[in-house]
Amino acid sequence: MSNETEKPWPLLGIIAAGFGLVAFLAMILIGDYRFMPALILGAIIGLLVALFLFLAFLWGRDESDYAHEGSGSGSGSTGTASGATGAATGAAGTAAAATASAASRTADAGASAASTATGAVSGAASSAGSTASDAASSAASGASDAASSAGDAASDMAASASDTASGAATTASTAASSASSNMGADYDGDGIYEGADEGVKPATMNAPKDGIADDLKKIKGVGPKLEALLNRLGFFHFEQVASWSGDEVAWVDANLEGFKGRVSRDNWVEQAAVLARGGETEFSKKVDDGDVY
Repeated sequence: MSNETEKPWPLLGIIAAGFGLVAFLAMILIGDYRFMPALILGAIIGLLVALFLFLAFLWGRDESDYAHEGSGSGSGSTGTASGATGAATGAAGTAAAATASAASRTADAGASAASTATGAVSGAASSAGSTASDAASSAASGASDAASSAGDAASDMAASASDTASGAATTASTAASSASSNMGADYDGDGIYEGADEGVKPATMNAPKDGIADDLKKIKGVGPKLEALLNRLGFFHFEQVASWSGDEVAWVDANLEGFKGRVSRDNWVEQAAVLARGGETEFSKKVDDGDVY
């Protein structure tokens, strides 16, 4: 039995690894995941598939053992029936000997006894043979039903494992997508989704210089709501925006709630550098002329 149990393990491992690999490649090629998240999710899916295949195999093996036991019982019944037939045959021999002895003493009585003994032996042998045949047929039918039940159970378990693995893959994909969405983009390009901790926070101010803030709406991409958000974060002047480094831009991109990524997308630093020197941009001219707000 131990040899039979060990044989399926390599196959189960290959099947589970195949599921994990397919999930990994699907998340890389279709889901646009990075390598490590896709690898971890693929490994989780492979382990889930291996677990369900393992349980399905154990279930099928137990049912198969039950079927073998039923078959053994049928063989035992057949042996018992054969013993009964042998006993009946021995009884027939004894009865025949008794009949022959009686016939030498009394011809008429011997003939009557022989006839009676022969009928009894024939009936006993016929009854024993019928009983043995019925027992063997019943045992064989039970073994066939048990084997069929085991096959159906194994098939149901395999189907259930496949459905569960598919559901787990969908759930894991949804969870990873949701987590990625909540964490935002990798603004500083270090390969790690850090949410509000992306990059380095720039220097901020509690209030504008001399109580007068620059009109940040002259920067293309900054509207009234976004200007108010920048002021709450401590940014009031063009020179502040113009001085942001790449890591500081990444921090602001990650912390503009509702406007994430706008600093990089609209090139705020370049625009602010022109405006901080007292220059104008095409967009700032439109704002001054009242054509925008």
